[in-house]
Amino acid sequence: MDHMYYVKNRNFWTMEVPNGLTWSLRKIWRGRDDLVDAGSTHYVFNGKYSIRNMYKILKGDTEKVDWKRLVCNNTPSPKSLFILWLAIQNRLPTKDRLISWHLDIDGTCSLCNQATESKVGQGERRLSFPEEITRAAKKCRSKKAKNKVFSLVFTEAVYQIWLQRNMKIFNNKIDTVAAVVNRILFNAAYRCSDDMSAQLV
Repeated sequence: MDHMYYVKNRNFWTMEVPNGLTWSLRKIWRGRDDLVDAGSTHYVFNGKYSIRNMYKILKGDTEKVDWKRLVCNNTPSPKSLFILWLAIQNRLPTKDRLISWHLDIDGTCSLCNQATESKVGQGERRLSFPEEITRAAKKCRSKKAKNKVFSLVFTEAVYQIWLQRNMKIFNNKIDTVAAVVNRILFNAAYRCSDDMSAQLV
């Protein structure tokens, strides 16, 4: 194998990192240092190697987020889930973010033409976007079919609102509310399991 050329008769754990490594081999060598620093005995449980223990040690102490299940235990399209994750992280290129990057643009929401565009669909909501996320995340904790459907539809709705926002900005077009709702329901129905489908009727 090619990687044997780099190691030859040297000790992998103590040798210098060779030049000319591919990105994947560089990752392996960096991981070696992490394993040595943490101490391999932490990964052994009852005499057996534990991937779970290794993962916990390498991950370190991280903040728990209440929206984890909304992203991890949800079944929308991958694009919808990615856009939701970006929206939760406040990483969508909304107008307030673009202005913060010193771009000279009008910050008014393209959909409502009233409020400043800050997060997807923020304009005329009763709840703020973080409150909507908290509400959806609470529903995700339940295994009831109607709550699973709510999470799925919520995710698809965020995605469709984002698409409408982009269509308005770049093409100066927007679909009717009925068309958007039908698309959300269609996408949700396509991704639903049998027990969830009855909730959409």
